[in-house]
Amino acid sequence: MEPLTPQTRTGMPVAFGPVPIPPITKMERAQSLTVRFETDAEAVQRLLPPGMHAVDPGVLIIGQTQNTGIDYLAGRGYNLVRVAVQVEYRSAAENIQAPFNLVMWESDANPIILGREQGGYPKIYGQVPDAVEQEDSRIIFSVAEYGTTLLAGELTDLRPAEAEELEEIQRQGLQTRTLGWKFIPGQAGGSPDADYPMEASARYEYREALIGTGSVDFKDVSWEQAPMSAHIIDELKSLPLLRNLGARVTVGSTVLPRSSVRRLG
Repeated sequence: MEPLTPQTRTGMPVAFGPVPIPPITKMERAQSLTVRFETDAEAVQRLLPPGMHAVDPGVLIIGQTQNTGIDYLAGRGYNLVRVAVQVEYRSAAENIQAPFNLVMWESDANPIILGREQGGYPKIYGQVPDAVEQEDSRIIFSVAEYGTTLLAGELTDLRPAEAEELEEIQRQGLQTRTLGWKFIPGQAGGSPDADYPMEASARYEYREALIGTGSVDFKDVSWEQAPMSAHIIDELKSLPLLRNLGARVTVGSTVLPRSSVRRLG
């Protein structure tokens, strides 16, 4: 095995050299459903690591995305459900306002492993079926663990975005930032191998958008039903949904420059 350098894009297992992942990931089609709520900033703050500060009033973001035509998966795709909160990251060097990902359930182990190792994304496995469109302008989505539904969402009263609304959504998508925290535990009793904030950027080229309202139901689940997620759902249920801030559906393509993933602080 050749010596590794900081520029070598190597993942596990290290014996076989650099991972065959392009520096820029492209997804031909991404359909995203997003529901936003006002929540309690103090309740959000209890879930945040150092340096992350909940905006006031708090904002809770729940969404489902279906990604297809992904280059590094040879055209395959996967689905995800994520829960994020709006925060401000503060350090001596910079301040950043962006969503902080609390958890991301994904339906394929490969992007889970890649995202956790390289980007510090809080990804775990979940069963995420395709969103289902209803006849009465509704779309429903869900995520499950071992067949037990963890949360279910519904977007209602959907209408096509007007020209000015679509233009603003397209503008916002051209440069997005998300925050996370990379944590890898060390040996028992020792310091973590990794424990620091991360930032990632993406470019979304939206072609279509629907505007509406939405709801989300966090289910009652036991550890026996969902051993990896029950404690997560319990914490998320403690965040009050004070006011609905609307929902939307977007359809377009995604570009993820992996060089934009960086360690903060």
